[in-house]
Amino acid sequence: MKHKLLFASLLVFSCLLAGSVLRAETARRFHLTGLLTQVDAAHDRVNVNIDDVPGYMNAMPMTYTVTKSPALKTLRPGQRIAATVVVTKDNEYLENVVLDDKDKRTK
Repeated sequence: MKHKLLFASLLVFSCLLAGSVLRAETARRFHLTGLLTQVDAAHDRVNVNIDDVPGYMNAMPMTYTVTKSPALKTLRPGQRIAATVVVTKDNEYLENVVLDDKDKRTK
């Protein structure tokens, strides 16, 4: 009985582990640029008028959650940003958000 329970536990653990690996492998990443229209640093969110994202999306206004971006607290509406948009089965979010080079040249 103990062996069956151990085997069942290992089987469930293996399935969970395989599922998390599959989710990580199915995340797609795209380079994104656009104009910030709103920054909500308290909730790690931005509204941005994105430029065309080749292979993923046409230009349009979007709201994203932001992760892995210390620069978020310094960004302001009206600035252009560059970022990586991460697309998973259940979510999409921005990471590595920085001031876009085009915006740096105009300041």
